[in-house]
Amino acid sequence: MESVFSLIIGAIIGYIVSLILDLPKTKIDNHLKKRRVRKTSKKLSKFDFSNDSGYMALDHAIPFYEENNIDLKHTGKEFIIEIPDKFKPQLEQFKFETRKGSQKGLENILSETFGFLSEDNDYNKKIQVAAEEVSKDFIAQLENGATRFNGKMFGVQSIKCERLTENEKAGLSIEFYITDYFTYRVFAKLYQEYKSKIIIKGIQDLKKYIPFLSSFGIANFVIASDNTDEYILLGHRSNNVIVDKNRLHFSMNEAFSLKDIDEFEEPSFKSCLFRGLKEELGINKDFKKNVVDYGFLDLGIDVNRMEMGISSYTKLKFDDNFTPETLRKLYSIAQDRELETKKLEFIPMSSLDKFINENEYKMSAGCRGTLKLLQARRIAGYL
Repeated sequence: MESVFSLIIGAIIGYIVSLILDLPKTKIDNHLKKRRVRKTSKKLSKFDFSNDSGYMALDHAIPFYEENNIDLKHTGKEFIIEIPDKFKPQLEQFKFETRKGSQKGLENILSETFGFLSEDNDYNKKIQVAAEEVSKDFIAQLENGATRFNGKMFGVQSIKCERLTENEKAGLSIEFYITDYFTYRVFAKLYQEYKSKIIIKGIQDLKKYIPFLSSFGIANFVIASDNTDEYILLGHRSNNVIVDKNRLHFSMNEAFSLKDIDEFEEPSFKSCLFRGLKEELGINKDFKKNVVDYGFLDLGIDVNRMEMGISSYTKLKFDDNFTPETLRKLYSIAQDRELETKKLEFIPMSSLDKFINENEYKMSAGCRGTLKLLQARRIAGYL
């Protein structure tokens, strides 16, 4: 009986092996790749939003979003809250730019958004109160020597995430409106009042809260290596920032602004990434050859502050002309270093798990959440 059973099992195994051998190699590779993607997606889903982290991952690309699968559009629409007249003279003394309020192309956006949040129709009064409070905050900070700019920024109007082709490559489409730093700070303050009423379960919920999406950030982890060792760089936030003071943070974190456009004058993550590397780390075009790879990873939102952004990585290769000491010197004279971080920490990639476990609650929510996602990819063999 056992011999018959063994023969049956052997025949089944032989049949399966023959089927596999008959498959074209490309089909086998595609099948294994899709399995690997699904397995990694399942691992990454563990790191979606929890009340402890404050970071919500909205979409993952495995291993990263290919640039031709990222479609960014500038709609030309505007949403700008005007600085109250009585504070303009003081702010202008510090060259803090003031501009007219605008809802061009978004005329109904406030009534629609606050219709979801409250039956109280007097939202304009609350916006005015918040604008006055933010004006006072800026004046106090500027008088104390802080540097603040009211630059124009991109706010998020709509997002679409999809899977492309049979290999399930991630596609990302985002439409942006024009806003500014003052507007962003006003709605950051309002968010603290309405936070309990703003429910985000996924991307589909974001369209209800467009005025609160008046910023977008590019966060980057720099991974630097020589022929023997590989390190990830983390920054220590300075006292000059408004949020996450003295927290471990990304190597570079840059607000997506109207400076960040491609040759067709459309928004460009790549442009923002390389601007941030230059302004915050001092890595300019002279060291372009040492940037050997980069990619955009996870779309997410810090629900503590309703700040959306995309994480990324940059790989640097050290050589005789670009050493760790060179990088430290470049960082020390970088244009925006003192505005963002006070020092860089080089963490060996081989001990990253241990470092995360020992320091995760010293990190900003966004850094903690996306660093775990980066490590999950590394363990899966993508980095």
